[in-house]
Amino acid sequence: MVTRRRGHSPKFSLLRIQELIEAGEYDVTDTARRDAEGMTFDEDDIVECVGALSEDDYSHTLASEKRSGAFHDVYRKRMFGFPLYVKLQLDGPNRAVIISFKRDGSV
Repeated sequence: MVTRRRGHSPKFSLLRIQELIEAGEYDVTDTARRDAEGMTFDEDDIVECVGALSEDDYSHTLASEKRSGAFHDVYRKRMFGFPLYVKLQLDGPNRAVIISFKRDGSV
């Protein structure tokens, strides 16, 4: 079951995630990479998109379905001609993880 925290603030600092990604301290899940490639995006496009996110793009926070006690912040933004759904988290204080990067099917 997915727990949603609509109307709340992001669990993770978007600025910290962006700083880590800019410094190369990040991972992209295989699923996020595959979904991005399906839209003809590469890792540079993913990094550019996450760097362009703002707090206004925050949608909600989800509890992880795979890791008990873990959460993901979801952002929605139109970029590169696509409505995008981007799920991010911090893995400790010094590693960002791009969990999902796909076309937003809700719009």
